[in-house]
Amino acid sequence: MPTQSTPDGDAERWRELISAGEVILQWTAGLDEAAYLADTRNAAAVAMQLIVIGETADRISAEARLAHPMPWAQISALRNRIAHGYAFIDQARVWQVLKSDLPELLATARHALAASTP
Repeated sequence: MPTQSTPDGDAERWRELISAGEVILQWTAGLDEAAYLADTRNAAAVAMQLIVIGETADRISAEARLAHPMPWAQISALRNRIAHGYAFIDQARVWQVLKSDLPELLATARHALAASTP
């Protein structure tokens, strides 16, 4: 369950989320799915950044969540799946998330950050 957060800390949380997502994009740049799946060290590092994204998303205020719709429950569920069942993670599914969902999440987070900073 997300921690109840206040809007005054949201800008920093958006920055944290964006930073973790950008790191993932850097680490996976130039890779195709087969290369990603073959590199277990990189996949483990990406998983850690997805945990950071999930933890950070859980701390974003209710007001910001309403103003910037995202699949909040799915973000948290992915974090929980990675943190509590790493040996059973479907890395092919993670790859799909990285390619289809992460860019959209980052675009929304960047928009939210711009809206939350004067």
